[in-house]
Amino acid sequence: MSDPFFRRSSFKTPLKYEANNTVRNGIPEYRLLESFSFEIGGFGTETFITVPMHFVTDLASIPKGVRWMLPPDGPYAKAAVIHDFMYEFASEYGWSRAYADLVFKEGMERLKVPAHTRTIMYRSVRMFGHRNFDKISESNQSLLTRSNQNKL
Repeated sequence: MSDPFFRRSSFKTPLKYEANNTVRNGIPEYRLLESFSFEIGGFGTETFITVPMHFVTDLASIPKGVRWMLPPDGPYAKAAVIHDFMYEFASEYGWSRAYADLVFKEGMERLKVPAHTRTIMYRSVRMFGHRNFDKISESNQSLLTRSNQNKL
């Protein structure tokens, strides 16, 4: 990414999840076992996206027809979880769709996802992401309640 703010971004915690035994839009869902963080801009920025424990995600939202080529738990999964959280809780934190998509792209770069895969994934969320932006899933409604309590 050409933006120097993103140059030293990094994932700060491992991604630990388990099957949630639920399905959203025909895609299996997973629940985080621990909170999960991505620091934007690197050491000292204190700009973190932290996904809380129990957040429910489908990892990467890949259509059934191409999951053989791009599995939901591929090398971009960490970036996809951050992106899912940013999309669902955009209003809560004041994130724009464009910003969430750039963070997703940056996350994939930090994970060393091949350039052609990053391009496909990034362009896909730019073209089709509006369908899911700022819509909190039923599985994550309880996190909204906790989020509001933490702001008091």
